[in-house]
Parts: sequence; structure tokens; C-alpha cells
Amino acid sequence: MPAQAPAHQLPQVAKFLIVGVSGLVVDLCCFLTLLNVLPKPEARALAIWIAMTWNFNWNRKFTFAAVKGGNVFQQYVMYCLSCLAGALVNWSLCVYLAKIIPALEPYPAVAWFFGVVGGFVLNYTASSWLVFRGGRSKTSETPTSLDEEVAGESFPRAPRFAARSR
Repeated sequence: MPAQAPAHQLPQVAKFLIVGVSGLVVDLCCFLTLLNVLPKPEARALAIWIAMTWNFNWNRKFTFAAVKGGNVFQQYVMYCLSCLAGALVNWSLCVYLAKIIPALEPYPAVAWFFGVVGGFVLNYTASSWLVFRGGRSKTSETPTSLDEEVAGESFPRAPRFAARSR
């Protein structure tokens, strides 16, 4: 039986999927709970936002942990904006599948599942290409001076000119 790879060796998409599955639990629990107090469209939108916040936190700490730097607030805003397309696909499929297919109306979790699957690919692509790109990998070369790293951001090193002696 082959040994399991440590979490840091998992492919990024596998880590994204693991975080996504944990977010599914948060999303479904919130959605089903919120259905008791809100209409379906509002319950779905709020549950998506709660799960999106959960996933951002864990994707930043686990999936894209190798990317250093970046302002957390800016990343969160960019993450939410970049995942908006996936969230809209998710919300639309969940809300409208039950209207198009009346047999799904009594089973909101089934429509929820189709929405989640529809949004996954868009969310991963947006996260890896837009939000957590750039920066320097933790496995890359360690900066040799403060010139190379200021406040967690990577900057090119200024050229050094040796004094010429005459």
C-alpha cells in the first residue's frame, strides 16, 4: 500500500478541493438553517457568502500558503469578486433548477449540489489566476537583504555600483 503524501505535497487543485469540501459543509448547513428564516434566494445568497469567507481563509492558509505577501483585505475583496461568477452560477442553478424541474422543489440539497459543481471550476480558476498568483513561493530563494523584502512584499534589488578608484 503506497504511503500518503504529506499535505504540503498535494497538488494545489487537490488542496482547493479539500477546502471546497469543508466549505460545502458550511454552505449546506447555513443554507438549510437559513431556509427556516429567509426565503430561498436570500438564504442561498447569504450561505454562499458565509462559505466564501470560510473558503478564502482556508485557501489562503492551506491551498495557496506558498504564496507570500499580499494585503489580506485586498485579497479577500479580490477573492470575493473573482468568485462572484462562480457564486452566480451556483446561486442560479440552485434557485432556478427547482423552478425548471418541479421534482427538485422538495429537495433543495439536490439543486444546491448542482449549483456547487457548476461554480467549482470558475472559483478555482479565478483563485489561482487572479487572487493568489504572484508573490514569491516560500520554497524560493530566501532574501539576502532588507532591500529584497519590505513588509512582506518582494521588490527587485536596486543595482549596486562599486566606487571606481582612479
